Formats: sequence, C-alpha cells, structure tokens
Amino acid sequence: MAQKGRISMELIYVAHPYTSNPKANVEDAREKIVELHAKNPENWYTTTLGEFDEDTPYDVVMKHCFSRIQKCDAILFLPDFRGDDWRKSNGCRMEYEYAKKLGLRIVEK
Repeated sequence: MAQKGRISMELIYVAHPYTSNPKANVEDAREKIVELHAKNPENWYTTTLGEFDEDTPYDVVMKHCFSRIQKCDAILFLPDFRGDDWRKSNGCRMEYEYAKKLGLRIVEK
C-alpha cells in the first residue's frame, strides 16, 4: 500500500498487435504510450514493438517479450492501429497466457 504523499510507480508492459501491419502498429503503440505517460505519469510503460526488424525470427521476438513481461507489475492489452481486437494477434494471446501464468494484473482496452 502506498504511503500518503508518496507515488507508487508500476512498470506496465504494453501488448499490442504487430504482424498485421508492422509500421502502422509500431507507430500506433508509440502514440498510445505517449498518451498513457501523459495521463499516468506515476507509471512507466514498456513494449518490445519497434525493437526488432521484420526479419527477426518470431520465436526470438517472443522470448524477448516474455523476458520483459517477467519484469513488469502489470500488462495492458491494446487494439491494433485499426482498432481491431488484440485477441486476433497470436503474439498478444501468447503474452496474455504468459502473464496469466505469472499472476500479473491484466488490463484490456
């Protein structure tokens, strides 16, 4: 429990679809993270989107995603750049199952 006058910071992993349109999804995720920081400056938001090129093997990317998720307090699932449900993304579904297994707080938008 946070003490009065102290800010309680959380590290939140932002899960966002990628492969349907890498460029548009990376840009969308970055914009949404900027908005999240502005609305919730007490939290830190992190994502792996944009950290790999499109030729990086999928399993390598997902291992990195899981490693990052392990370090977080919560995970936030966002729709893709068109507003499509994150559940259409295989990667997001894998991240969801992993976060559930870890017992992380899961937030869906």
